[in-house]
Amino acid sequence: MEDAKKILIIEDDPDISEIYETWFETKGHTVVKSSTGLDGASNLLKERFSLVIVDIKLPYKSGVDIVKFLRRSEYSNEETRALIISGFVKDIEEVEKLREVYILEKPAREEDIFEILNK
Repeated sequence: MEDAKKILIIEDDPDISEIYETWFETKGHTVVKSSTGLDGASNLLKERFSLVIVDIKLPYKSGVDIVKFLRRSEYSNEETRALIISGFVKDIEEVEKLREVYILEKPAREEDIFEILNK
């Protein structure tokens, strides 16, 4: 089994969040979940993560804002891989130029997510 990693899932749809959580936990990874952008940003200030999965349309702070926040140099997660999974991928050209940002369209496949995690 691969090394256990800590994953932050920022997703306001509880069903999707639960699916992602199950995929990671069955492979031995630790998952922290947030249902709003604001709560997700708060978690980024408290802990380091191997991967942050974020939706674009979130309450209180957008997924684009989260990725930009993640990349600010004063935070310890600036090199963390960010995976945007959204049905609105055409709206996110501005984050494509940031480093370590990956984009998948919903519904994302488990194998695609794990390929990004294991890069």
